[in-house]
Amino acid sequence: MVNPGYRHFKSEDWVDPTPPPASLPTVDEVGSTRSPLNSASFFIGSACKEYNEDFMLCKNEDRNPEHCLVEGRKVTRCAIDVLQKIQANCRDEFRAHWQCLDNRNQEFYRCRDPEKEYNRCLFRTLGWKKVIPDAPADRPQANQSAKRIAHENAARLATLSKAAAAVNGVYLVVRVLLQRGSLGWGELLLYVATAGAEAAVIRNFYSMAQPRYSNGVLVDAGADLSTAGLTSYMFDYVYIAWAAHLLSLATRWAWALFLVIPAYAAYYLLPYVRQFLLPARPGQGSAPAAPSAADEAKEKKRQEKKERQRQRVRYARG
Repeated sequence: MVNPGYRHFKSEDWVDPTPPPASLPTVDEVGSTRSPLNSASFFIGSACKEYNEDFMLCKNEDRNPEHCLVEGRKVTRCAIDVLQKIQANCRDEFRAHWQCLDNRNQEFYRCRDPEKEYNRCLFRTLGWKKVIPDAPADRPQANQSAKRIAHENAARLATLSKAAAAVNGVYLVVRVLLQRGSLGWGELLLYVATAGAEAAVIRNFYSMAQPRYSNGVLVDAGADLSTAGLTSYMFDYVYIAWAAHLLSLATRWAWALFLVIPAYAAYYLLPYVRQFLLPARPGQGSAPAAPSAADEAKEKKRQEKKERQRQRVRYARG
C-alpha cells in the first residue's frame, strides 16, 4: 500500500528558460569534478587571484547574483585557462595527483609523493611558483628551500675540503719534513688517528649532503649541514683537530685540546646522570602550578554534577 502522503517526482534537470543578458560574455563551464579542482586549486588561486578578489568585492556590494555575472565569468575563464595549461604540459603528473586525492578522501598529506612530481613538472615547464599566501618574507617558499640547502652545502663542503687540505699539508711539510728529527712514533700515531677521524667525518659530510636529481630537477637536497645537533658536534671535532695540528708545531701540549671533547661530553651528561642516580630530596621538587580559572570552573561543574546525582530520587520496587 502506497502512503497517501508520499509524492512521486520525476527526476529531470531543471533549466532556467530565461536567457542571459546580451551584454554578458559567453563562457563555458569548467566541467571538472572535485578531485582535479582540488589538485589544481593552489595554482588556480594564485593565477586567478585578482579575478577572485574582484568577484568577492562585487558580492559584498550586492548579494543579487545577477550583479556579479561578469566578474564570475572572468573567474571561470581564468580557471579553465589554468586547467588547460596543466593538462597540456603535465597531464600524467596531474592525473596521478588528482587520482591519489580521489582514492584517499581528498587528504593532501597522503599524496605528497605524486604532489612533488606534479609541482616539479609545473615549475619546470611553465615556470610557476608555489608561493604560500601571507608567509613570512624570511621563510623559503616551496622548492626554494631545497635549492638553498644544496647550494649552501656545496659551498660549505668546498671550503671545508680546501681548509682541511691546507692544514694537513702545512703539518706534514713542517713536522714530517722540516722537524723530522723531533717527531716520535707516539706523536705520529696520534696524528694519523686524529687525521683519519677528521677525514672520516668530512667524508660522512659528503655522503649526508649528496643531492639527488631526476631528469635535471632537484629531488632531494640531502641533509642540511647547518642544523644543530650531531652535525654541529662533528664540525666542532674538525675545528679542534685543525687547531691541535697547527698548534702542535709549536708545542706538544696542543694535543691536550682533544680533551675538550670528553670534558664537554661529561659536562653535558652530568645533569642527566645526577637526575638518574640521585633521587630528589623532599621539598626540592617544584611546587605544583596554581590551577587556572578554566580548571577551577571545570572542577566546580564536576562537583555540582556529582551533587545532583546524589540528590536524585531513586525508586525501588516494593
